[in-house]
Amino acid sequence: MNLRVENYQELRQRAEAELKTLNLEEMIQVQVGSATCENASGAEAVYLEIQKHILASGRKDIYLKQVGCTGRCSLEPIVSVRLPKKPLVSYKLVDREKIHEIFIGHILGGSP
Repeated sequence: MNLRVENYQELRQRAEAELKTLNLEEMIQVQVGSATCENASGAEAVYLEIQKHILASGRKDIYLKQVGCTGRCSLEPIVSVRLPKKPLVSYKLVDREKIHEIFIGHILGGSP
């Protein structure tokens, strides 16, 4: 086996082990679509704004991640929120200003 494949496998195993320690089922999960077209629509700024809100809140139970294509170019950027034991809620045409409302109302307040 070549060195690149071995390095990849080791990195994958470490990432999977770390994800297991997070106990994602008990965390608030926030995902931002980050495909090329979403980034062109402002997804990167939206991601950074959510990240700022999480850091400012001091909360350790919020897991923020980027995902690939969410499938609706005309509605991007798309942000999805999943509270523990609740269904996934997706927000479309999100911008930096809408993040504050989503963060306070849904992520912290529990009300989509």
